[in-house]
Amino acid sequence: MYFDIDLAAQPPTVRLEDLENFRIFQIEASGPRERVADAIAPYGRWEGEFAWFDP
Repeated sequence: MYFDIDLAAQPPTVRLEDLENFRIFQIEASGPRERVADAIAPYGRWEGEFAWFDP
């Protein structure tokens, strides 16, 4: 599964995709990278190259 984030949207949109695939867990984001932290704030936190999500 992966998080598909559209950082160009106002506010950024976050969707969890490919829910049956447990072999990957990643973020795919389009738009300005500096907005990742704000986009995932309701779900966890961004620390440079890594994202930490609440269960």
